Amino acid sequence: MAAKYRKIDPRIWSDEKFVDFTPTEKLVTLSVLTSSQVNRCGIFRFLISTGAEESGIDFDTYRIGFAKVCKVLGWKYDAKAKVLYIPTWWKYNEPQNPKNLIGNLDDLHDVPQTQLKSEFALNSQYLPKHCLDTFSERMAIPIGKGMASQEQEQEQEQEQEQEQEQEQEQEQEQEQDGEASPPPPATSPPAARRKPSGPDPINDVPIPPTLNTPAFHDAWGQWCQHRIDIRKPIKSPIAIRMLFRKFEEWGVAAAIEAIDESIMNGWRGVFKPDSAKRQARPSPDEVSLEIEDMDESKIDEVLGK
Repeated sequence: MAAKYRKIDPRIWSDEKFVDFTPTEKLVTLSVLTSSQVNRCGIFRFLISTGAEESGIDFDTYRIGFAKVCKVLGWKYDAKAKVLYIPTWWKYNEPQNPKNLIGNLDDLHDVPQTQLKSEFALNSQYLPKHCLDTFSERMAIPIGKGMASQEQEQEQEQEQEQEQEQEQEQEQEQEQDGEASPPPPATSPPAARRKPSGPDPINDVPIPPTLNTPAFHDAWGQWCQHRIDIRKPIKSPIAIRMLFRKFEEWGVAAAIEAIDESIMNGWRGVFKPDSAKRQARPSPDEVSLEIEDMDESKIDEVLGK
């Protein structure tokens, strides 16, 4: 990736979306656009921890601000591949000529494989007309997968190890019980892809009436599946009830927004969205609830039992 300067339109200070940002969110925006991680084509590997370090903002504050900026400005972030895509990049970093464009596109080889690459290849909206043919020709060439990151390799190894451990646990349980565990019920939601034996905390806890909408059902199912995908399945019915109680305090719309942001950023906790914060200033324990880190004694303490 060539070490070149990046263009920032001074009209950003009067942009209606940017104007509504808090000072911290404005700093996060500028830190992304000028980060050492940025390349010349607007789709690049971006570590939130590096952005926080470069800007001098603490990590939790930075990641919350980053999620808000991506949502408002239409930026897309693949949390698993750690790739950020700015669809309007060519609007403010227009290539001078086809040769210049080819040089910019060379940076794609350093970007990890992600679905965002396909979206990038289909987006020529802001390119000048004299570069359209070159862009189409270059995008017709399969984009290289590049070198797999060390983190991705470690995740694959951990996933294989976990699958082996789960198989061993199931075999031990079957030996102890003398028979195979029954399969999950046919009414199980798509998100309930768990081990077939033992209690089912997700289906055992009913969704409160105030949250019982089709939109929330869909968001909750995606959240449960997300927790399984990151190998942090929800296990405690009491913790689920606590989480539902928080969602009821925030309101169904804010709860769905919080779930969407957490999934988009690969978080294992759910954080109160800005729309809910405007109504009441939360105490520290209301900001997030990472239910997999709470044992039964801690849950009883929080509930006052």
